[in-house]
Amino acid sequence: SMREYKIILQLDPERYEYYQKIGLLYQIMTQYDSSIYYYKKYTEAVPDEKYGYSQLAKNYANQGNWSEAISAMQTGMMVGNEEIWMKTRILWYKKSLNMDTSTEIINDLNNMLAVSDDFDDSLHIYYQLQRAYYLFGQTKGAVDYSNLSKRFIESKYGLYRSIFPIVQNDAELYIDAGLMEEYKKHLTYIENNAVSPDENIIPYFYSKYYLHTENFDMLAATVDDAEEGYGNYWVKCYTYEIGYLRGRLLENEGKFEEALKMYTESLLYSPSHYDL
Repeated sequence: SMREYKIILQLDPERYEYYQKIGLLYQIMTQYDSSIYYYKKYTEAVPDEKYGYSQLAKNYANQGNWSEAISAMQTGMMVGNEEIWMKTRILWYKKSLNMDTSTEIINDLNNMLAVSDDFDDSLHIYYQLQRAYYLFGQTKGAVDYSNLSKRFIESKYGLYRSIFPIVQNDAELYIDAGLMEEYKKHLTYIENNAVSPDENIIPYFYSKYYLHTENFDMLAATVDDAEEGYGNYWVKCYTYEIGYLRGRLLENEGKFEEALKMYTESLLYSPSHYDL
């Protein structure tokens, strides 16, 4: 498809969307200089479209060029109505550049939360605060924000939808915090009340639970079902998620070169490539 996209551009250079398509393909192949070239062509042609700048920022970040990543995201934020996910990503880029301390990031996020009047924006900030506390080694604070997010979601969408993100994203956090039984209770609730298509991903949730509890025998016994179910749930990214599980199994067996190959191949299917 790369060759086809380039031919289309040769025939019609104003088909600007193909600059973005080619840029994404190069990004997936980790050829970041080439990806930057095509995303720059896209932003020059469509300067008021925010996602081109966010992908430029991601490429710079993947190269460790945090100053350029911040600059590109700030430009995208100016043309994108200062969307909250862009603001929070800049915070993390600044942390990588050592421009922000952990206290400053948490303070900035709390200030954003104080003035947010949008449900989705507020929920995004709760998740970022949870991430911040966990990354900065404050596990209790991270669990507190996980529970705050749960109550926030439950107030609008009910109990099931409030528990599902915990089961989906917070296994490692809860187990690190010594809350294995609480996490297992949430997992059992989702299993017993799953609505379509969520039932397909239950085996993956169990496999991830077994991984974080270091029960590699059960992980090996469930990973095939997890792969089949995840493929029916979100086909774009299941190779990434299942590849990581299989890589950990290989690592546990001492097959380090095979594990590294599995990790490398699965990274090509990382969900970060699909957040356009």
